[in-house]
Amino acid sequence: LGNNAQLGQKLGLSPTGRFGDQDLGWIGELSEPVPLSAFANRVGRNLQREPLVLGDPDKRVRRVAWCSGGAQGFFEQAIATGVDCFVSGEVSEQTTHLARESGVAYLAIGHHASERYGVQALGAHLAREFGIEAQFVEALVSFARAAVLAGQLVELLGVVALGNPGGANRLQALAHVNLGFRIGV
Repeated sequence: LGNNAQLGQKLGLSPTGRFGDQDLGWIGELSEPVPLSAFANRVGRNLQREPLVLGDPDKRVRRVAWCSGGAQGFFEQAIATGVDCFVSGEVSEQTTHLARESGVAYLAIGHHASERYGVQALGAHLAREFGIEAQFVEALVSFARAAVLAGQLVELLGVVALGNPGGANRLQALAHVNLGFRIGV
């Protein structure tokens, strides 16, 4: 259900391992090696957003590490695993230099683009689990507001799980207005 699980599927990667703090980073492989330019084009098509590409466009890519959001801090750990490319939501000046020095390609796909599929999977899961309808709606909120809303969602999921009907109505309103998907009973 998580962002990295869904992102790996969207990118056509078969997971083979994890790395980094709390195993947040994922490692996977493409079915066959492709030039970085072809992989970047695939990523752009699948995410409907062109990535920022750091690296030789002709470099062959097979092993890929990824971590959604602002995970450029995991780049050195990804390099240590022997991958050909690292994919994350954000990039920094340090990332650019590290990519050049290490020869490991880096794709910055956008923070939002890297984290939009986990919530969609969660909506589908909730729909199946509770017999409700869930529809993803693009909604941008600040990071601080998103953290507050996520805490409220966790609290409301607990209320709904305990069978409180008022909690279901509050969950529906919260999810629709603030979190990017609609829930209907």
